[in-house]
Amino acid sequence: MAYTGRRLGGVGVALGTVAWAAWLAGRLTHASVHPLWVVLFVSELLGVITGAVVAIVVARRPVAIGGHPCPSATRGRGDGTDADRYPTAVAGLLGIASGPDLRESVRGAWRPAFAPDTPIADRALALVRLDGTRRLVMIVALASSLLLGVAPLDRPTPWLLGVGGAGLVLTSIGSMLLTGGVIRPGDRLRWSFASIGLAVGPPERSDGMPVRWAGVTGSIVVLNLAVALRGLSDRWTHGLPPMADADRVVAMSAALLLVVSGLATLRKLTPPEPGRHTTRRLEERSARQSALGATAIAGILGLLAGILPGSVDAADRQPTDREQRPQVQLVVDEVDPHATEVGNRLVDSTQMTPQRADEP
Repeated sequence: MAYTGRRLGGVGVALGTVAWAAWLAGRLTHASVHPLWVVLFVSELLGVITGAVVAIVVARRPVAIGGHPCPSATRGRGDGTDADRYPTAVAGLLGIASGPDLRESVRGAWRPAFAPDTPIADRALALVRLDGTRRLVMIVALASSLLLGVAPLDRPTPWLLGVGGAGLVLTSIGSMLLTGGVIRPGDRLRWSFASIGLAVGPPERSDGMPVRWAGVTGSIVVLNLAVALRGLSDRWTHGLPPMADADRVVAMSAALLLVVSGLATLRKLTPPEPGRHTTRRLEERSARQSALGATAIAGILGLLAGILPGSVDAADRQPTDREQRPQVQLVVDEVDPHATEVGNRLVDSTQMTPQRADEP
């Protein structure tokens, strides 16, 4: 039964990888040379490669007697609320011992991930540890695109959206079947957001703010502010470079998906808890929650301002109700006057020159 599940999982991951390849091919049909477009596309490509490499390496690992994953994989099982479940599970499935300092492993994953002499199992784990950096690059690129008015991706066609959705579902379910439930849907998404703080944050201390929580919160705030500024600018202030309607809607939709994913991850993370200075900690926690809520409201307002049709800017409104004032047109008809009229005008004119005495 386990072999059947692994086989079905392998087929699902393979079909999902093909679907993601079709998604990338569709993106290439409208390729751009802008650096932000290239960065976002490379980030997507690296994500597809990471999933494919992990699936290939895991599929080559043996299965223990009784139909369960090998004993080393069971060490990767963790709590459902543990944001580090995905790299721990992959390390267990590959039979690789996790490092003592996960933060240093994340920051030092670049070399084993791309070095030509790295074994494929170590390469797969290094690519997994780079998911947080890859997610951070995507967030920064998307936020920069909204602020600069650059289209990060073209408006996808319905078939391309269907292909992307199929790739997401197939790879998630296929990975779960392939690993015997050790990797569950959503584990990789939570890890990619939660490890942002590990990639760029300071060392985590017991009396400080959790870097995973801070990294996710900062990402949500940045995306919300970018959406808010873009929507308000195109609707009213015009302080940012202009952005086409279709490009703005697509970029805001992508940012909204990332915000929702970040909020889903934030629910699984441990928020900052009050420490020795209980009152001060509670005040700081309340302030952080208020700031997060304020940026969320600003993001929603910016989204509505950016996707609603029409314009409310008075400068862009056409004067359709302008008062129609009557205009008088003076028409002068010139005709040859009668001789009598000419004589009368000469007589009545005060500018008539006097007649000289020597004239007859």
